[in-house]
This record gives sequence, structure tokens and C-alpha cells, in this order.
Amino acid sequence: FPVTILAPNDDEIIVFVDGYDVVQRRTDLEEFEKEFINFGADIVWSAETNCWPNKWMKNMFPNSPTKYRWPNSGTFAGRVWAIKKMLDFGPYRVNFDDQGYVHDFFLRGSEICKMKLDYYQTLFQTGTGIDWSELDNTKAWFVHFNGKSHLNANGESILNDYATGKAIGEIPRLVSIAFPV
Repeated sequence: FPVTILAPNDDEIIVFVDGYDVVQRRTDLEEFEKEFINFGADIVWSAETNCWPNKWMKNMFPNSPTKYRWPNSGTFAGRVWAIKKMLDFGPYRVNFDDQGYVHDFFLRGSEICKMKLDYYQTLFQTGTGIDWSELDNTKAWFVHFNGKSHLNANGESILNDYATGKAIGEIPRLVSIAFPV
């Protein structure tokens, strides 16, 4: 499907976040830009603790210095030209969803642009399989409550509380998800 990215120039940095389960915790976007540049990459993907949707691919990705090892398509930043190349990469080859597409591009697109994973959750924090107390203390700009990691024990979303700065570490979760690495 054709996608148009409206940006003044192809070197501009844009940020993509999922629409319903991401909270922006910081607004100092000039610092975000500096941190993005420090990665030395054209695209920086958030990293997560679970290899989804294709667990059989988990050993195809590079080792990580942290528990966050696999790309997550729900939050990423990149140069406009690199994101355009990613969107033009081709049809879904591995799985018919955005996550499978990103995994495929990350593994096979290294000649197209330089990509890095946010292993230390500098720009993006992912939530699946992570204790809420850890999410309370993140310094990342964007927190992605992927999966059902934003639901409390009653099945209600805690996103509004979290977005307004309320500590969520003591709220009982609906599910406690732990994924083997």
C-alpha cells in the first residue's frame, strides 16, 4: 500500500508509536534527538524481552547486553529516507503483521540502512514481561504497554493513571507474563 511521509527533508527524524498503548513520558524532544543521533543509526527500534510473533526466529537476532533483545514494531524512530526504504522493502515475507515485517527488515535490510536496537530502553521502554515498578522508574521518552501489559487485575487499563505520573508498581496486574529468553 502506498504511504506518504510529509517531512521537510529526508534527513529529518520521525518517531512512530502505536496509537492506543503508548504513553509519552517526556517532552524534551531536543534531548530525544541528541540521544537518537548518539545511536549512530538511521533507524532505532525499541527492543523487547519476547521474540514475537515468530519464536523460531529468536536465535537469528544478535545477542543483547540486556534482557531486551528483539525488535518491537510499536515504537521506533528514524530518518525519513530510511523509513521510506523500510516501507518500500517488499511484501510480508515471514508473517502477515507489522511485527513480522519489522523482524524481516531488521534481519535482511542491513544493506539498506543502519539499524540498532534500543537495548538499554533509552528512547523507548517496552512493557511486556516487565514489572510495573521498573516502568515507574524508566527514563525513556515513550513507554509501550505492548500485549496486554497495560491491564490491571480487574482488566481495566492503567494508561491514564500512568500518563499522569501515578506510580503503578503496586497495582495488581491482570496477568503476569514472563517469557523465557
